[in-house]
Amino acid sequence: MLGSALQGPLSGVCAEAGPFGRRFSKLDSHAPGEWWKTGRKKGPRLMVPRDQVLAFALYTHDRGVLKLTAQLYPLLPTEPREVSLERSFAMCYRIDA
Repeated sequence: MLGSALQGPLSGVCAEAGPFGRRFSKLDSHAPGEWWKTGRKKGPRLMVPRDQVLAFALYTHDRGVLKLTAQLYPLLPTEPREVSLERSFAMCYRIDA
């Protein structure tokens, strides 16, 4: 159902105007296409050390359920599309009732 909705009469409008329209054409201009191939001496703006591609993470906790969301900097085509969660027990808290 969603796939057919995306192929409707407006599907070409977004592709021509960019994801945010003509008025904001440069809003997402740092990572489309082959973003890692630039003519800049310093390299692309979004190129960070590859062991630091995690931009930020958010979490929520509700009724015993922990939900995590992570946003990465753009990955190179050869990099894996998976993230692993590592946890540390260095800081343990004891609750005394």
